[in-house]
Amino acid sequence: MFFTILDTLNLLEIVLQLLLLGIFLFHYKNKNYYLCLFATILGIYLEKRFHITHSIAIVSLILFIPIYIKKYSQQLIPVLFLFSTATIVNLKTHKIQILRNLLASQNFDAVATVKKISMINPNKTQMLMKINELQTKTLKNLLNANLLLFLRNDNELKTGDMIKIYNIKLNNNLLNNQLISTPSFLEYLEKENITSSIFVKNLDYKLIKRPKISISRFIEEQRNQIKKDIINKLNQNTAALFLSIFLGNKKEENIKTKNEFYFWGISHYLARSGLHIALLVLSWQIIFQYLFLPIQIRNLLLLLFFIIYSLLSWSSISFYRAFSVALLVYFGRIINKQTNINYILTTICLLIAIINPIQVFFLDFQLSFGITFALLFLARHSKNKQKPKEKHAYEKK
Repeated sequence: MFFTILDTLNLLEIVLQLLLLGIFLFHYKNKNYYLCLFATILGIYLEKRFHITHSIAIVSLILFIPIYIKKYSQQLIPVLFLFSTATIVNLKTHKIQILRNLLASQNFDAVATVKKISMINPNKTQMLMKINELQTKTLKNLLNANLLLFLRNDNELKTGDMIKIYNIKLNNNLLNNQLISTPSFLEYLEKENITSSIFVKNLDYKLIKRPKISISRFIEEQRNQIKKDIINKLNQNTAALFLSIFLGNKKEENIKTKNEFYFWGISHYLARSGLHIALLVLSWQIIFQYLFLPIQIRNLLLLLFFIIYSLLSWSSISFYRAFSVALLVYFGRIINKQTNINYILTTICLLIAIINPIQVFFLDFQLSFGITFALLFLARHSKNKQKPKEKHAYEKK
């Protein structure tokens, strides 16, 4: 019964997400596209804090009919986004709660795939696993859940391995935490698409399959090798700053250096953002100028460098925002299409909010998109103020 409910919730969530994105990209003709984004964020907030879905969820489903069939007023679409996003949040909340209650009910065995391995210190490892099949005393079913394991460095597992783990049980104390106005650990897990975390002293497992070719394992190995080379060739502070600013890895940061950045109010320089992407683009453009390549080939090479750079570095929401904007802008140049930065940024923000609504409550999302929107607004306002002056000066001549 649990898995029938989960499949239904997954299907409804995906259908709503695709319909909303389809409406925004192909149907919403109003130039004031910020309304959809505002309605989406408002719907997330109202549902997460006040649980409004039970009384209005059906409205979102009813509104799809006139929009797609009778093509009613464009003013109806932001209302649809508000109600539908609230419904998506409600579906996600119920799905996670069902999974946590199911996994915490009794000890279980599971067939899982290792998605990511990160070393916390020489004695402890953090391992992200995707549960493919769950087996308890009464159930044996397919499942799609991510678990975060904290364990000792006494295993030889690698990314991409398929294993069977035995006698696992979630920590019941985790399920008793109440969501509060500031993001809690449960909200952090939800943001990272993790069902729960487990502390395991001795992991009892059996290796089922280790693929000979694994793209995810190759990328992780290359990333770790780059990190290792930087730490070995640079002094401790320089390596930590380079890894943080240019590769997004903050685990090597010195606490004293970090506190000094906080003291002077320049800690934001440690987070990768549009400034760092712009510096990299400028460096690559200077190099490409001496290769005498056609402009389309240069843009294509830049696009390729963007993708490789993102794969070999540690990502954050601010980097995703800057990377996605740059990627779409250069893709537009390659296909000779005019790009609108405001529309691209709104689309990326909307996409993240619909797919992962809990991001809205985290400071990195709020600052990254909030400050960027503010800068774009000030730039446009300043440009509009200068236009009449330029025209007046021209008329005098």
